[in-house]
Amino acid sequence: MPNSDRNFQPMRPRARLLHTLGRDLISSEKVALIELVKNSYDADASTVVIIFTDPLVAGGGGIDVWDDGHGMDSPTVTGTWFEIATPHRKKTTRTTLKNRRVLGEKGIGRLAASRLGETMSLTTRQAEADEISVIVDWTDFEPEDRYLDEVDIQWYARDAKTFAADGAADRTFAAAGLRTWASGHGTHIRIGNLTSDWSRKDLVDLRMALSRLVPPDVPIGRVDPELTIILQLPSEFEDLSGVVSSPPELGKSHYRLVGTIDRLGRANFVYSCHDGDDQEISVSFRNREGGSPQCGPLDLDIRVWDRDTDALRNLLPEASLRSVRQILTNASGISIYRDGFRVLPYGERGDDWLSMDARRVQNPTMRLSNNQVLGHIFISSDENDDLRDQSNREGLIDGPAFEDLQMLVTSALEQIEIRRYRSRRPEQKRSQPEGFFSKFNLKSVRDAVNERHPEDRLLISALEAKEADLKEGVEELEQVIARYSRLANMGMLIDRVVHDGRTAISHLANISRFALRDLQKTTLSGEQKIQVAVSGFEKSHYQIELLKSLFSSIEPFGGRRRGRPPEVSLLGMVERAVELSTHDANNAGIALRVTGEDFAVTMDESDIQQIVMNLTANAIYWTSTLPAAENKEVSVEVRRDADGSAIITVSDSGPGVRPEIADLIFDPYFSEKQNGVGLGLGIVGSAVSNYEGSLELIDRGPLPGASFRAKLRKRV
Repeated sequence: MPNSDRNFQPMRPRARLLHTLGRDLISSEKVALIELVKNSYDADASTVVIIFTDPLVAGGGGIDVWDDGHGMDSPTVTGTWFEIATPHRKKTTRTTLKNRRVLGEKGIGRLAASRLGETMSLTTRQAEADEISVIVDWTDFEPEDRYLDEVDIQWYARDAKTFAADGAADRTFAAAGLRTWASGHGTHIRIGNLTSDWSRKDLVDLRMALSRLVPPDVPIGRVDPELTIILQLPSEFEDLSGVVSSPPELGKSHYRLVGTIDRLGRANFVYSCHDGDDQEISVSFRNREGGSPQCGPLDLDIRVWDRDTDALRNLLPEASLRSVRQILTNASGISIYRDGFRVLPYGERGDDWLSMDARRVQNPTMRLSNNQVLGHIFISSDENDDLRDQSNREGLIDGPAFEDLQMLVTSALEQIEIRRYRSRRPEQKRSQPEGFFSKFNLKSVRDAVNERHPEDRLLISALEAKEADLKEGVEELEQVIARYSRLANMGMLIDRVVHDGRTAISHLANISRFALRDLQKTTLSGEQKIQVAVSGFEKSHYQIELLKSLFSSIEPFGGRRRGRPPEVSLLGMVERAVELSTHDANNAGIALRVTGEDFAVTMDESDIQQIVMNLTANAIYWTSTLPAAENKEVSVEVRRDADGSAIITVSDSGPGVRPEIADLIFDPYFSEKQNGVGLGLGIVGSAVSNYEGSLELIDRGPLPGASFRAKLRKRV
């Protein structure tokens, strides 16, 4: 392009851009009001008073926001407040008086007022300075043909009036019940012509959100927000007026975990149970890659309630259970606090950012649901610079740092879940798994009836009939579970068949194509063509054998009944089952091997696959959690015991089973995996029981991690 044709022109934003930044990017009126409270916080305010005036309907009423912060002088108003997206807060990251880490760095928080009402007046004063007033009509920015630089905003300076002694500010704070406050400076924002209706539910939600802006009392020294929020509402909502604070019912929980996690993932917690002694916990967490998390340090305080009637009544005997449950529903969730102030929307109702409810669906016996938990996670901007705001100022940007934060908090929840599970579990010790339905019997009832009513044959007969029905139902359920456990294994098989089968077919296609090409060459002799054909057949035979092996691995899961299985090699069945896990082991850098002696058994191969695949999958999972530099091995050994039983031992070099949970691992639904269901060992136990066998965790195995031994006594 010739130089004479080049032109330069600055962008000129339309006035309605401010509506996009204010009304459209901020998701709700509640969030908009919180943005104004943030501005007060950044102004070193100790107190914020929010006043709603009737009628609370669109086009009417108003909202006043008062604070006793340091206020602004005329250079600040004209040089900073009037500049949209000012870099002022990025340059000055700490407040002048209280050294707070500033929350607003994008310079657009003031536009939140446009989401609340059509008009805004701002009055502000620094100590011993003139009082500044700014008047904004947000409808001036609506015409589509108007440019931003064509809208003039009225402002003026005057002698102190609103913030003078005995002025409107003093009267407002006195009416709010404050005896002392920083008088003579601050900011007042008056919003008129509300953009939306405010219902009672909206105000309840607002009060709850404001009560969670700054956390309740926590035993962590670094959090000290020193901010009091007072809400004043029309008389029909008088019960919602007053100092905003957490409901006292939230001060007492069934379980609590308090502690810190450093930058390397090392955690130090104190766990407390309402009817037990405190426990100190030291543990290290690693991210998916096996390294240190990309976030931290962080502090946390997580409180958990059992919501059943007896538990709540024992904890809060004087409280209304209905009221307590409603408070928990409204307040529950895990919130993030950065520099002492809450980051929305984490912990809001419906924002299950840790997928707690999905985890509970997978394992309702052990996992916590979102409405049982009130959590506070504390981070700082200076120490967690990879946890940055999204552009709409709601939430943190998704990425490795945020994923690691989710992992750390979920791992902390698991520490509560394990201990809560133990405290609610009847005292028992299992060295091997019981059937899923071992408790589904009427023995205790039958014994009581026989003892107290031995002559009542009608009652005894009815009880025996019901017991028979229950036994039959349990047997049907066991068959269903066995069927679904086979389907779970089928998923792993299908992955392997698709992957390896496609590879084999691709090789066969190439072998046939290249062989056909060579056989059609006129330059080759007959003997050379015979060699080409023989080579092609040999290569094809290898791929065909691979496909046969894949089909054989699926065959045991077919729906046809074949009666008693023929004699087969136990070592061969184990090798085929282990081979199905080689892909996962290779991806995790784990050496997987099979050793032992071979002998014939008359077992169903699908049972052996269930035993070996589940135990091997567990071993691979836990071994994969080791740091990359450590030795990673999984071994499967087959041997015959002195009494003739068949022994299958699966051992790994992973972290092993911690002694404090060794008596829990065989409980159905108990799992330490983040998304574990806790059925793997139960499925193995059911398969082993088909052969009058046993499954146990042994103290010493071939490798230093966990070792499980399945002993099979029948058909061996």
